[in-house]
Amino acid sequence: AALAGDSRTGAALAAQATTDGLPIERLITDVLAPVQRRVGEAWHRNACTVVDEHLATQVAYAAIEAAIGSLDLDADKPRLAIACAEGDWHSLPARFAAARLAAMGWSSWVLGASAPAEHVVEFLATHDVTALVITCTVAQHATGAARLAEQAHSLGTPLAIGRNAITR
Repeated sequence: AALAGDSRTGAALAAQATTDGLPIERLITDVLAPVQRRVGEAWHRNACTVVDEHLATQVAYAAIEAAIGSLDLDADKPRLAIACAEGDWHSLPARFAAARLAAMGWSSWVLGASAPAEHVVEFLATHDVTALVITCTVAQHATGAARLAEQAHSLGTPLAIGRNAITR
């Protein structure tokens, strides 16, 4: 479904898997993330195009949205803001983080790819946000993550930064 760009099938498979009892965390870690990794590796080998990679990403988005649709989210729970580091256009990890947090009872706003620090800080200042989560998938964007973290700290907003570019 990923390489075919078949979002409908991807969403149906994800919804069925979670209905059958597969936890969202396992859907992400055991199915969706490995598929994305394989597609990314194929792109690096020139075995598929950037369009193929974008189609696969859209299927992953549809799948995760279908899985989240089965959750009963409490709107009164604290909310997190999740932003991608400036320069990092890979927003799927932020969506995966939001889904995993939703499965734990948290609600969140995903602020999108390459979020300018000043816009995120403006959002934090005007919304009731419990904490900021910053994703950073490529090491070259760690500076953007650091800039965003500094500005969030200036507001006193707790934060977490993670994944590939930070943990490797």
